[in-house]
Formats: sequence, structure tokens, C-alpha cells
Amino acid sequence: MSLLEKLKAGKKNKNTIKFPGTDQDIIISVLSEADIQAAHFESERLFKKNGIEVSMSTVDAYEAEKTTQILFRACSDTDGKPLSKTVDEFRSQILKAEKDILVDEYNSLEQECSPNPEKISTEDMEKIIDEVKKRPEMIGSVSNIVIARKLIVSLASRLQNSQQGSGSTSS
Repeated sequence: MSLLEKLKAGKKNKNTIKFPGTDQDIIISVLSEADIQAAHFESERLFKKNGIEVSMSTVDAYEAEKTTQILFRACSDTDGKPLSKTVDEFRSQILKAEKDILVDEYNSLEQECSPNPEKISTEDMEKIIDEVKKRPEMIGSVSNIVIARKLIVSLASRLQNSQQGSGSTSS
């Protein structure tokens, strides 16, 4: 799948991996912005419910909870069902070492499918531009708006440069 197709797929991007330390296949999926927000809000609710204020001494636990919430939403069995019935069950069963591996897998998938626009290599941008030249309708379905903007600016800049290079100065 090309980078442009991955960008277009958004939340449909998935990888099958082995659950850390086992031969059991699981699916890890890129989350939508709504899913990420829900994970953050649930972390906040849990802390408030337990009367815990986020402070210098609890910030690591809060960040760990957000990560747990994200992984709970991102990981499923091969049938698409959550690995646990509840986030509480997931939290009580996952070990830190397993969680660290799953975080690395999730981050790698997210970077592959929705890279940071500031870090897209010139080579990858050229590949995307070549695909858009072949199928211009693809640009309208890129799920990462920042990458879509960068792509549009790049294409517009090329058009402007090619017009000036050919002697055309119409505006």
C-alpha cells in the first residue's frame, strides 16, 4: 500500500502482530482523533473519580493511564473484538513490558500511516505527488489535513514555478 493510500485509509490502517511474549495474533489499529480524545477524557474521569489531582508526583501515573486507555482502544483480537471487556480488566492484566512493546508497535503504525508532516522526507513527498498526478481525486480523501495542506502548497508552488520558468506570468 502506498503512503498516499495509507494516508487516505486513516482509521482503517491496521497491523497484525503477536501479543508480546506469545504466539497469539492481535490487531493494532490507528485511532481517530475522537478515540484519542476519549482516551484522554476517560483518564481525566478516572483521576477525578478517585480524587487524584494531576501533580508532579502523579503525572507519570496519569500519562500511563492515557497510554493504557489508548492501547485498550487500539488493540483487538483477530475478529475485531477488544482484548478485554473493560479498560479496568485490560489494565489489571497487562504488564508494563507488554505495554511498552504495544506502545512501540502503535507508534510505528501511526508514523507509517499518518507521519508527522514536518518529518515527511522529500522522497516520500515526491512519491505522494507522483500518485496525485496519476489520480488527482486522491488528494480530497487524505485523512491528515496537515499533510493534505502541505501537498496542496507543494503542488501549487510547482505550478507557479513551472509557469514562471516557461515565461508565463499570467496571474
